[in-house]
Amino acid sequence: MDVLFAFVGDKFAVVVTDTTSVQQIIIQKDDMEKTMDLDSHKLMALSGPKGDCTYFSEYIQANMKLYELKNGCKLSTHAAASFTRTNLAESLRKGPYQVNILLAGYDADVDECSLYFMDYMASMQKVNSGGHGDGGMFC
Repeated sequence: MDVLFAFVGDKFAVVVTDTTSVQQIIIQKDDMEKTMDLDSHKLMALSGPKGDCTYFSEYIQANMKLYELKNGCKLSTHAAASFTRTNLAESLRKGPYQVNILLAGYDADVDECSLYFMDYMASMQKVNSGGHGDGGMFC
């Protein structure tokens, strides 16, 4: 089972993940990276099927970079979370990604950190601490 949890404080965020890839009772890998840097100030931690996590995180990262190149500015953490949630909601009707997400980021213009909790059903909530998998029991 995946372990993801995170919390935010005054101008910082801590995101913790395990590195084990497990399929039922078989450990497939013990060095699996479950986080994705979206840009220099945003980090996404994902749990779920490995193919869904990899494809979805790369899709979000590429589209955020495309937005930055087209518009000359980066998305705020709230805008990045809303974009991610919208893509999860749209994929529910086509071929769902079964990914649970914790998205943390720092916005320099308002000088604060924020953390967003999203599940595979595309619900989103701004939280001070959150977790998925076995790590969710500690938050």
